[in-house]
Amino acid sequence: MILYYPKLDDLYLYCCPLMAPREIGKPATGLEIIATATLLQIEGNRFFVTAGHVADLTDVTHLLYPKSDTEAAAFLGQRYRTNPELRGLPPPACNIDIAILPLEDIEIHPRYRFLGEGQLITNGDFHEGIQCVAAGYPSGINRTIRNNIDVKPKQIAFQFPTIEPDRYREYDLDTSMHLAMKYEREVTRTDPKSGKSQKTKLPKLKGISGGPMWIRTSNGYALAAIVSDHPTEKRIVFGTKIDLARKMIYQHLRSRP
Repeated sequence: MILYYPKLDDLYLYCCPLMAPREIGKPATGLEIIATATLLQIEGNRFFVTAGHVADLTDVTHLLYPKSDTEAAAFLGQRYRTNPELRGLPPPACNIDIAILPLEDIEIHPRYRFLGEGQLITNGDFHEGIQCVAAGYPSGINRTIRNNIDVKPKQIAFQFPTIEPDRYREYDLDTSMHLAMKYEREVTRTDPKSGKSQKTKLPKLKGISGGPMWIRTSNGYALAAIVSDHPTEKRIVFGTKIDLARKMIYQHLRSRP
């Protein structure tokens, strides 16, 4: 049952930045935004959903998230991801890249909201030309955060149509597992007041892996996938469908003692 679909202006609220320590001069240490997490709640349990390769970073560093405007906290829990051995298989299996991070009694900045299962699209293929919005926190537009002061990251959202289904194999993707949208870094924007158009460049997308990919519906926007990669040379952004994360979450919940 659909509870509600978020509107375009609210899409930023359902994802948060993931940060990692960065040396910025001894003895000072700062935080650098390296990825994005989408926020999901199922059966009262809260999760970060992100790309599998992002979750792998917990093996070598702490992933931190905003706790308040002036404080970041480290994620110290378990992570569950698609089999990393898939990365060594031929495509499209190697491009399945999603992970869930269960959140046990953590405090997260109150600006963020958690999506419920009623805001997900978990079935069906998406034909060409459906409007898709991807959101996240590019590292290039966010300065290094020093000493946990002023943890107010900048985010972006951009909208392009989905690619043709018969082109998925061209990009080593599969319509049953992936969602792919066109992407152009240089876009033309029209000022709503003056009506004048001008060309502008979107920021580099490093840091949006793990961010949400939304499909526009007649009622608003529904979460369809999690950003896996954004190969600039191919001029696409693609993600692993959210249904796989939903199934992983239920498997995790049912396996608990």
